[in-house]
Amino acid sequence: MDSDTTNTITPPIEPAGETMPTRCPAQAGDGPLLPAWSSDKRSAPSAAFRGALFPSISRGKRTCVTNVEIFTVGHMRVRFSGERFDRSDLDVFMEIINAIKEQPERSEFAADELLVSLNKGLTGAAHAWLQSVIARLTLGMVEIITPEQAYVGHLVESASRCEADKHYVLRLNPEFMRLFQHGWSSLDMEQRRTLKNPTARAVHAYLSSHKNPGRHTIGTLASIAGIAGTNATPTIVKALDELKEVGFLSRWEIVQDTVILVLKAENDLR
Repeated sequence: MDSDTTNTITPPIEPAGETMPTRCPAQAGDGPLLPAWSSDKRSAPSAAFRGALFPSISRGKRTCVTNVEIFTVGHMRVRFSGERFDRSDLDVFMEIINAIKEQPERSEFAADELLVSLNKGLTGAAHAWLQSVIARLTLGMVEIITPEQAYVGHLVESASRCEADKHYVLRLNPEFMRLFQHGWSSLDMEQRRTLKNPTARAVHAYLSSHKNPGRHTIGTLASIAGIAGTNATPTIVKALDELKEVGFLSRWEIVQDTVILVLKAENDLR
């Protein structure tokens, strides 16, 4: 059973993606090497999924914080300063990372292409939303400490946009990208696009960072999603039902305060 204590979990969790050879960034003479993932998946360092850095936030409730410790599991700590991220910010961030695979130095994409990949419209409001997300990812400051590496900086180092054709050029900090070397995970985007419940999307990302989700307390899943109070359990139950409907989970049950989860056999979390 996992523990609700920050930075601990039992049994030890395994990254869904391949763990690349561990090297201290100061000793790495070349740029960060990204692993390969299929076109129907989106990936990020496991540090992006193993905590509440991207919780489910109700509309209108986004807050600004300074050097706040974020709930995490495993042997990792995260602190954050800025306007709080949410699950839609994670979706955009993963698309940015996906676009950088072919161009290690920078991520280039047309706004329309990214919006279509996220099932967003091509309206002025959708473009304004994308601008706000990229600004938030650029301005937010994170401190991520893993047993192998510590990173302090922004998720997006800089962003520029051509106003004529809405073409973006973004740069990601190579030191952040080296976190891939210490564990990474992939999300099934067909399942993710089908999920409408923001809590289900939060739990989907977290569980996708495990080879075998196993057992987790309601408290842990609620903390990952950023929810609390008397509605936590029914909200998690609703999210698990949706994850079963989209084919991510084969079954689940609650024994006391522990959720026992079984993946669909055909789910490949790499």
